[in-house]
Amino acid sequence: MNNSFLQQFDPNIKFKYFCFDRVIIRGYIQLLFFPAGVAKLLKALGFKHLTNGVMRILTDQLNSHIENLAKRRNIPIHW
Repeated sequence: MNNSFLQQFDPNIKFKYFCFDRVIIRGYIQLLFFPAGVAKLLKALGFKHLTNGVMRILTDQLNSHIENLAKRRNIPIHW
């Protein structure tokens, strides 16, 4: 599988990171580390009302995706 993300960060991924997502967001997707950037993304995704409920929906979808992928690949999840 050719995955440029894994190729780029493979030397740094040891599966001992807690908040690796924040490392990537802060270092490589800086716009999403600020409220205005998140609001811009949500508006681009079509959300008209930016509430905690919207973030809950997206968080639940992401968690569900991670759980499904882990089950399909028989990978244990340690939340």
